[in-house]
Amino acid sequence: KIRRYVVGEPCKQFGAALVIPLDVVILPDGNLLGEPSIEQPSGSAACDAAVRRAAQRAQPLPLPEDPVLRAEFRKLKLKFEPNR
Repeated sequence: KIRRYVVGEPCKQFGAALVIPLDVVILPDGNLLGEPSIEQPSGSAACDAAVRRAAQRAQPLPLPEDPVLRAEFRKLKLKFEPNR
């Protein structure tokens, strides 16, 4: 769901191999708690900001229906590929 909100122009220079590790904390309603953080920046502040904004615009994020699985989705480390 996040990918459709990425304004890809700032990230295009890195090609299809770009992977941005994105840490998010998800509330029970699918909204994010705070701003997503990037463990290893891409080297472009504009690209990193575009990925953070995309995650925020994608709220609420889809969660599993099963309450046990939903609890597993509280803190996620996503490997985000903005150019795929």
